[in-house]
Amino acid sequence: MPNFFQGLLIMAMLFSFCFSLAIVIKLAVLWVEYRKNNENVTPKEENSGAKIYYIKETLPPKKRRKKRPRKSPDLALKGVVLHPDQFKIIEKDNDIFK
Repeated sequence: MPNFFQGLLIMAMLFSFCFSLAIVIKLAVLWVEYRKNNENVTPKEENSGAKIYYIKETLPPKKRRKKRPRKSPDLALKGVVLHPDQFKIIEKDNDIFK
């Protein structure tokens, strides 16, 4: 024999099932009526004052962006000025390759 609380739970489930079924049936009936009403209505194409506009102009092509110049790498020697006289002196002092 089911418990009292189990009986209440079964009754609540039965009520919710019946209520949900009634809502689904009502929505189905409304949907069928809506579909019937839409099929009977035909658009008035003959006497409509609607104008049709045709687009004949096209947009100009997009302009390409100019490429940014590449940045020169930041070197530590960027501000150093080298004098050729100093290299000649170094070559005279370095006798390893002779």
